[in-house]
Amino acid sequence: MSPIHVVINSLMMNSKTSQPMRLLSRSSGVSTAVQMLMMVLSYLSTIDFSQCAFGKSITYFMPNNHLQWNNDTQTGNPTQSPQLAKVLRNIKRMQVQHQGASSRVRRQFTSQEFEQLMELCSTLQPKEKAICSIAYFAFQLAMISRLDDAAKFRLPDLKPYTKYQDYAVMSQLSRSKNVREERDAPSQLLFAAMDPWYDTHSLLGLWLEYRFEFLPKENEFVFCIDGCNNPEVIKDKIRKILVSLLKHDDFIVRADGLLGTHSTRKYALTFCHGNGCSKVRG
Repeated sequence: MSPIHVVINSLMMNSKTSQPMRLLSRSSGVSTAVQMLMMVLSYLSTIDFSQCAFGKSITYFMPNNHLQWNNDTQTGNPTQSPQLAKVLRNIKRMQVQHQGASSRVRRQFTSQEFEQLMELCSTLQPKEKAICSIAYFAFQLAMISRLDDAAKFRLPDLKPYTKYQDYAVMSQLSRSKNVREERDAPSQLLFAAMDPWYDTHSLLGLWLEYRFEFLPKENEFVFCIDGCNNPEVIKDKIRKILVSLLKHDDFIVRADGLLGTHSTRKYALTFCHGNGCSKVRG
């Protein structure tokens, strides 16, 4: 059995991919294993697979993904095989030529779009939603973090900066997605700003004042909107707020491309790169 057939069989047996595989296997246009695999990957990329990450995506479903593929014994991870690597290269080429699924990559906010977002946040009702979301997005921008990473921000990770207490505070995202070692989550300085939409100190301070007065004291998460103590629920609530604001009639799109949860982080990264930072970790 070729490594491509191993991949197809694994996808057929997996609950997340078996349905599209069965549908495609009954399609009249599928005549070879390679064509079937390319159609499956194209189908999956329109659902929940990021572009140019097919190898990693398929590896997730492989039973022996920690082993290299062995052509002689037909065992191991077939995504490491030369045959499948060639197929994946062809798929990437097709996407570059706009022959595959349309791109779902989210672009960065422009400065006008981000400021519009913050202004619309301030009009939300109830006020708890407005105060929390505006502080959340300002903090996410300052930390160059993902939406889910900011949801895991804890009170013990917010500390005073003893050297210049009047100008900065220290924060740390110790539960960030890519943190594997202590050095992966260094303490970062949060500075104030003259622009009210970028002033993390005042926006975060306003939220903390509200939080400590009206929400449970024992909750360790900073952005515990509605008293939530589950970061997944917090992230989902903020995501829904963001999606609703992007669809708001008063939100004016300033550039081509899709906007989403990564747009704030990409806005911060683009700004840093444009101001001389050759390497930015976000």
